[in-house]
Amino acid sequence: FTEAREHTDQQFAAIDARFTEAREHTDQRFAAIDARFEQVDARFNRLETHFEARFDVLEQRLRFNKTLIVASFSAVASVASVVVSLLK
Repeated sequence: FTEAREHTDQQFAAIDARFTEAREHTDQRFAAIDARFEQVDARFNRLETHFEARFDVLEQRLRFNKTLIVASFSAVASVASVVVSLLK
């Protein structure tokens, strides 16, 4: 009976060692995946910052273009007013 118990204990020890090894391997894989996600997250943050800067520049250009259009209409209206006054 003692031999059977020792054999069973050895089997459980071997199974426990395999589970420990599998758990350590899984923990290492999850750590590697977490590190990769952190890299991807950092890259997305850089891209977001880059695109925000681009959109800010585009917004400033659009605002400037709107100002130019309004100024152009104002200048055209002034010239038209002068022409109408001269034609009278």
